[in-house]
Amino acid sequence: MLTERLYEEDSHIREFSAVVREVRDSVKGGYDILLDKTAFFPGGGGQDPDEGTLDDIFIDRAFMEGEEIWHHSFAKLKPGQTVSGRIDWDKRFSRMQNHSGEHILSGLIHNRYGYENVGFHMGEAFMEIDFSGVIPDDDIRVLEDAANDAVCSNVPVSASFPGDEELAVLDYRSKKDLEGQKIRIVRVTGIDACACCAPHVAFTGEIGVIRIIGTFPKGSGTRLHVICGLKAFNYLRDRNNEFSAIARSFSTAQEEAYNSVIRLKDENEELKRGVSRLSALLAEKLTAEMTDITEKNAVLFVPKAMGMPQARDVAVFGAARYSGVCAVFCGSDREGWRYVIASGHIDLKAAADDINSAINGHGGGKSDVIQGTCSLSETKLRRYFSSAELDAYLMG
Repeated sequence: MLTERLYEEDSHIREFSAVVREVRDSVKGGYDILLDKTAFFPGGGGQDPDEGTLDDIFIDRAFMEGEEIWHHSFAKLKPGQTVSGRIDWDKRFSRMQNHSGEHILSGLIHNRYGYENVGFHMGEAFMEIDFSGVIPDDDIRVLEDAANDAVCSNVPVSASFPGDEELAVLDYRSKKDLEGQKIRIVRVTGIDACACCAPHVAFTGEIGVIRIIGTFPKGSGTRLHVICGLKAFNYLRDRNNEFSAIARSFSTAQEEAYNSVIRLKDENEELKRGVSRLSALLAEKLTAEMTDITEKNAVLFVPKAMGMPQARDVAVFGAARYSGVCAVFCGSDREGWRYVIASGHIDLKAAADDINSAINGHGGGKSDVIQGTCSLSETKLRRYFSSAELDAYLMG
């Protein structure tokens, strides 16, 4: 039996009364409740099902079975009783704002390029919308401006079930083959007509704002990340707060914050180049001072304050001088050691298991450099590398 769908008659209905027709045990635990009519949208078209209450018991979702709409709860109602339903309006309205905003964008893109909306998902943070062709980056702002012009125009958004004759001549979008089905058309006046089962805003002005926050290649098409309504407002407010915090950290006005960040980036790049030059000089100096050197291997213990990138530079520089390995350790016997071992002749990736076994270590890497941690004492580490024979792992 068909459940009367109040949300199709009035998308803004928040409360309603209905009679419980049937209650059954749910396969997901709890109970499934069938009403004679409902304002709960059961989900579809990319929009999630509504939540809310029936006589103050929580309904975590509604869902379709055939022409019936069921409501899931972990509390039981009695068949025949009249209940008061209430929709979680904040969630419903946010979804309506976003879904209607998606229709506007999809309509504009279809009208401009002829592209189809081939994928739509409404997530908690944003919507993903996939289109069948490439949207030039330079056009994104133009599309966003046009979408928000449609919002400001506050034109009507309507839904209807056209007859076969009207459908035959009506130009509308649809992602599915709907032949033989009763088709509901949602129209955004002057912008879009699309087959859709979901509730929408009544006027575009209710959407508030449409913001495209990301564009990505998707196969031979384009994926957009979009937010609308209160979600978009909160997103923009959060980004503004972050930008204000950045400006305050530079003791500058917001309009100067971007230039301050660029200057800081340039200064940081110069500092990194300076550190790299100093690191190379330090590597050369420390390698020249190595005393624990055999004919093949060298080992060096460096201050704990030295970072691993610098320790790596030392190891790589030292490896160029010896036919075995150059091992650099940073740490202490009490706290353990971090190590970098480099070689231009030994396949360290192949030798890593044997080396780690000998020094109580864990780590790995590539053929020329491995790094990790170990717990062997300094004395024993020196002893191992003074006698280690790794010729079995010579590179071919």
